[in-house]
Amino acid sequence: MHLTLTQYLDTEIELVTGALDAAVVDGLDAAANRIGAERDEVATEVLDDGLRVDRGLEILQGSRIRVGGTDRLAVLEFTVPWSADDDDGNGTKLLASNAFANTIAARIDGQVAPAA
Repeated sequence: MHLTLTQYLDTEIELVTGALDAAVVDGLDAAANRIGAERDEVATEVLDDGLRVDRGLEILQGSRIRVGGTDRLAVLEFTVPWSADDDDGNGTKLLASNAFANTIAARIDGQVAPAA
């Protein structure tokens, strides 16, 4: 089972891919801050269509970010591993996931120009 969050950006896919590594660090920082957790050194694995978070914030370990879309619309699809144990009654993993996805999209959107 997993949680999927989607963000849409008015830019080229290649620009998103180029800005993704730096944005992931910011996203993990925001997620850790949101839930009051300690963050480790970030380690990611490059995939054909995005990347996977191997280290950085334990609660988001194994999350994948897929970059897709069309010429004028980049789509970021965040897939976060999820199990019944992740529902702690406080929504901790959901809060971290949301902060992670929103921060990455905002950072990339602020760094790249809209599609022409």
